[in-house]
Amino acid sequence: NLFYFYTTNSIDSGGDTNGFLASGGAQGQLLEKAQTGNASAFEKLITPHIDILYGYIAVRVNGLENAADVFQETLLAVWQGIAGFSGEASFRTWCLSIARRKIADHFRRARHEVFPLDEAENI
Repeated sequence: NLFYFYTTNSIDSGGDTNGFLASGGAQGQLLEKAQTGNASAFEKLITPHIDILYGYIAVRVNGLENAADVFQETLLAVWQGIAGFSGEASFRTWCLSIARRKIADHFRRARHEVFPLDEAENI
């Protein structure tokens, strides 16, 4: 589980510090494998971007539990959508755009949250 991996290990930024993928290089090969469903390739591809993704989410979402939830939703959405990644933007930019949408989803859900009357008195 990549979320577990992130929370229990320190992540090395790897060689892709700018978030760009070189076509045909090692990163490009990982991307191609991840797009065909290779979970190991996906983990290697996403790992250099984990700190930036989590930090981006954590400063925008209140509470570590909410940040962790949005982070996990983001990773799942990246995994589910990677086959459609076209490379028009960098992989990091694409991941951050997904994180931005998941943050918006979080706030939309929170806005529509209903509290029982006995809890509403304590708010």
